[in-house]
Amino acid sequence: MSNNGLKNKILLIFNPAAGKKKALKTEIFGVNGASEAKFKIKRTKSPGHATELAKKNRDKYLIVTAIGGDGTVNEVASGLVNTDIPLGIIPNGSGNGLARELGIPMNKKKAFDLLKKSTPIHIDTLLLNDHPCVNMAGIGFDARVAHFFDKMKARGFLNYIQATLKLMHTYKPLHIKMLLDETQKVDEKVFLCSFANSRQFGNNAFIAPDAKLNDGLIHIAILRPFPWYAAPVLAWQLFSKKIHLSPYYQSFTAGKCILDLEKELEMHIDGEPKIVQGPVQITVKPSSLRVIGTLSH
Repeated sequence: MSNNGLKNKILLIFNPAAGKKKALKTEIFGVNGASEAKFKIKRTKSPGHATELAKKNRDKYLIVTAIGGDGTVNEVASGLVNTDIPLGIIPNGSGNGLARELGIPMNKKKAFDLLKKSTPIHIDTLLLNDHPCVNMAGIGFDARVAHFFDKMKARGFLNYIQATLKLMHTYKPLHIKMLLDETQKVDEKVFLCSFANSRQFGNNAFIAPDAKLNDGLIHIAILRPFPWYAAPVLAWQLFSKKIHLSPYYQSFTAGKCILDLEKELEMHIDGEPKIVQGPVQITVKPSSLRVIGTLSH
């Protein structure tokens, strides 16, 4: 890769919902700023625009970076999958699941400094029909929360917890049918079912403690319906990487999963709400994305 001309630059793609450009520049580059010769900032204008920007500009830059949460990261990554251009992340979301898994600092300036120091690594991605996923997808309760949270005016972890608590009392479990690697059938009533590339939803909530970003597998985590009094223990296990010890938890690994749906269903892909219908085919694409970060587990 040439290191002259525009190739010396880092492209930063940000969603205006992440904050004002001037304030973000101060947070990322510090009070004294950074040389304009080393970076370029482009803002998104609509859903999906980050993917368009990544695809259109990826050959002009050494690194294409997402400033935002898991949804923005997903959009930028979708424009870089199966290319040699690495994805950088400057976390600015409610969960920041992939950034945390890659050891990226939550401090924006430190995250930017990491872009200039680290060697890119390869990680897997998932594909749900034609929707790429870099961290986590799911159906059931977490999808219900994602749809509800998307309509809330206020963001942040505390508001996510508020949405979770509000929905706990009215949510009804799902009955799901899946076929794994064309041989193993799963027929279960579930509270939630996650399709994990990494270990966590975000905020260090580990639903798939054994998952690795480069193991070439889909980690499927099921939480069965549970009595209300089990919720505090489950929450503790989720945040302490011990959810697999719960009697309500079951997990599978596969290279391919077909989720059989009889009707439209809420889903989230990297925290972004989606409505899916018909069979959903989930496959893993090994080592299909270059990223800036480290794998410490």
